[in-house]
Amino acid sequence: MSLLVSLAAAAVVVAFWFRYERERRADAVAFAALAEQVRELTMRLDVAAHDAVAASSHAEVAERVLLEKGYADADDLEAARRRLQGEASNAVRARDGVH
Repeated sequence: MSLLVSLAAAAVVVAFWFRYERERRADAVAFAALAEQVRELTMRLDVAAHDAVAASSHAEVAERVLLEKGYADADDLEAARRRLQGEASNAVRARDGVH
């Protein structure tokens, strides 16, 4: 009788071990997928930051050219900057559904 109980206990332990291993593999796959998504988002964020720095540099150069050529003065540039910031804020609100 004790042999039968021992075999049943061993079978239960083996069954739990197989279940644990299956869940561990599934968790490892899910973790790897999340890690890949984080890497991809990190790369996108780096590219966006680089693009923002480049756009800022181009805007500064354009402002200097406009000022040096006499096409605009500092007040004109400031008014244009405020107008563009307002448009950008409105676009973000529209995208996010905030009114």
